[in-house]
Amino acid sequence: FGGYLGAGLNIPFTSWVGFNLDARYHFVDFSSNTDISGAEFGLGLVFMWGKKREMFRVKQTRLLVKDIYPAYQTFYNSYPLALVSVENTAGHDIEVNIQANMPPYTYRNRESGFIKLEKGETRDLEVKVFFDKKRRKASRREPAMLNIRLEGRSGRTATREISEQIYVHTGNSWDGTMDKLAFFLTPEDEDEFGYSRHISKQVADSLSRQPSVGELAKAVFDSLRSLGIGYQSDPRVPFYEDDRVQFAAETISLGSGDCDDLVILYGSMLQSLGIDIAFVQENDPEEELAHLYLMIDTDLSPENGFQISSNEKRYVIRENQKGSPSIWLPLETTLLQEGFEAAWDAGALQYLQNGTIRNGIESGWLTILDVN
Repeated sequence: FGGYLGAGLNIPFTSWVGFNLDARYHFVDFSSNTDISGAEFGLGLVFMWGKKREMFRVKQTRLLVKDIYPAYQTFYNSYPLALVSVENTAGHDIEVNIQANMPPYTYRNRESGFIKLEKGETRDLEVKVFFDKKRRKASRREPAMLNIRLEGRSGRTATREISEQIYVHTGNSWDGTMDKLAFFLTPEDEDEFGYSRHISKQVADSLSRQPSVGELAKAVFDSLRSLGIGYQSDPRVPFYEDDRVQFAAETISLGSGDCDDLVILYGSMLQSLGIDIAFVQENDPEEELAHLYLMIDTDLSPENGFQISSNEKRYVIRENQKGSPSIWLPLETTLLQEGFEAAWDAGALQYLQNGTIRNGIESGWLTILDVN
């Protein structure tokens, strides 16, 4: 038995083999028969095995969006498609960057930027992508791969790659949720904007004054009626749960559409003139299918209701987007070929019967959504 002081140097060539240099000096010897004190040098190769310590570990990947609807592109560009739970296992602070894409629907990687994870910290990191509007050409519901690449750095760099399957729907698919229907509105479309402004100018010239909201709404409605656009139900596709919604330009081109198509067409025209609208959706428990129609904010206060109609049941008083009480007109857009007055009468009667008399609003099967 004895003791020594020494120093060594290990230089790894790879993760499993390296070069070793050793130097020692033995300074104590309790043996009475031999003397082994003195210097010792060693030189050799070191072979290593076992589990290499990871910089970070992916604990879980959770998809927030399993179905992509191309019309909601602006929503997806700001909303995470998935969350990746990452644990820092390095024993010190690290930084992690996430890159994601979904070919062929995205045109480049989207990066989160390097996010600091403290020693032992676990955090859910958002996965977002950039969708390319020009590439949303799916002709049917089809699968696509969301590719996620995680890059960690702390003196060295470590990467992990994950793929998750997501389904992409057609460009006209709608999942039926009210707040997503607004993504089909196109008030900034050049043709629609120009057309509605042309109508507005014609009305102003004929009246020799700036027309009211009600006058503009009637003029736009009658103009669409003159184009011969009528109601046509959607085709029935077996085993396909999505609703099909046409953009305004498509409805004009086809010359027809169902309730949601005509709401989108008329609503886009009104919005291009700065008129606020609201969607009214009825999921009547006594009916097989839901129904959709429109309400228009006339920008008139309740005390000026006589300017609209002497019958208070023909309009609805509710808050506008400014938070002030205003007069709204319900319009049944499926009656486009019947004219503005007929559509107004039908919309007002429907709202009165289902929303008020049958307590549709209170029961929750008649809902109103302001469209910003």
